[in-house]
Amino acid sequence: MKKGWKRTNENYLTGVGIMMNDYDEYQKMMRYKCGYYSFMLLLVLLMFDFILNDFLSYQWAETQGLETLFIMGLILLIFNGFTIYHNAYFSRKENAKWYLLLDILTGIIYTTMFFPIPTSNPKNLLINGELTYSSFFILIGLTFFIRPVVYIIRKGLEKLKDK
Repeated sequence: MKKGWKRTNENYLTGVGIMMNDYDEYQKMMRYKCGYYSFMLLLVLLMFDFILNDFLSYQWAETQGLETLFIMGLILLIFNGFTIYHNAYFSRKENAKWYLLLDILTGIIYTTMFFPIPTSNPKNLLINGELTYSSFFILIGLTFFIRPVVYIIRKGLEKLKDK
């Protein structure tokens, strides 16, 4: 255990371990709240997908595994957006600007690396009415792009409130 880190029974009982010590009480509460709603939405979407696949025999992506990945990617996008908007994504000690710059670069890589020219060939995203693995990378790219966008919107709203 690193010097200065404190392990308490409370942290282990709540399942947060050492990571959450850098967040203040408001941030912890918002992360729990967003995590709870994200998990509930995940369950609802997975049940809906199960009903579509098993009872209606409708598949909206190439494979059922890809459908699950899309649902999880969507939940991740929503969780990231809400926690950044409510100032609960980054701890008080983290420099958010460096992370957001890295997010922009990673988003560019995900949205362009797997397509030579993404705008010229949209047929790769949807084949026979089903989403493809290529479209999943755009969702992941959007997940990385949403972080800086929401952060800039939140900072802009904070400046408007201060005036």
